[in-house]
Amino acid sequence: MSNENKTLSARQATAMILPEDEVLAAQFRERLHKLIASGNHVTMSISPNIEAKVCLEFNTGNRSLNETVIKRYASDMRRNHWLNSGEPIIFSQEGILNDGQHRLYACIEAGVPFVADLRFGIDRSAFTEIIGQGTNR
Repeated sequence: MSNENKTLSARQATAMILPEDEVLAAQFRERLHKLIASGNHVTMSISPNIEAKVCLEFNTGNRSLNETVIKRYASDMRRNHWLNSGEPIIFSQEGILNDGQHRLYACIEAGVPFVADLRFGIDRSAFTEIIGQGTNR
């Protein structure tokens, strides 16, 4: 296993829901499914133990994680230097996390919540063809 795969596996392990959090996670998971179906948007606090981890369950087909970015974001979150810029965490119509994986992993690493806008029902093809064209996915 390469170092990158070891890091990714270790990073993914941090996103596992703990048994004692499963009831709250199931409630948020249900809310998230309804929001995805609605195509609406919300602004909410993302906690590291529930919301961030549940959102990452929808993380399929995204580019590789950049550990440097995660660590920088986590440091900003820990020092309370993270601001909601209005750039949303985006979910596709199909329920795939289109954008936001680095912020969510940073939240888990930092161990502190952050406020974010979440958008739902965005066409996946618009994301894969337009957003982040300069970065491999």
